[in-house]
Amino acid sequence: MRGAIYSRVSTIDQDYKRKTNELRECAKAMDIEIIHVFEEKESGFNNDRPEFAKLKELTKEDIDIILYFPRHLFVHFNGTHRQVTEEH
Repeated sequence: MRGAIYSRVSTIDQDYKRKTNELRECAKAMDIEIIHVFEEKESGFNNDRPEFAKLKELTKEDIDIILYFPRHLFVHFNGTHRQVTEEH
């Protein structure tokens, strides 16, 4: 399975690297190959988020799953959702 990671924090004082690393570990545990990583420091209220715009351009042919923060969810393109457990 091919995936993309999207990590976002709201302020410049916060660091998204820890979130990205946790998602990489989850992906590894679930045998997901990470193809794209998108990281940014932008408020969720800002609709002009460059990395999020790039993520939205991906299709089912590009990836099978999106792993993202701030909500720790896996989102499949077929519309199903699965909560990531603390053990991952």
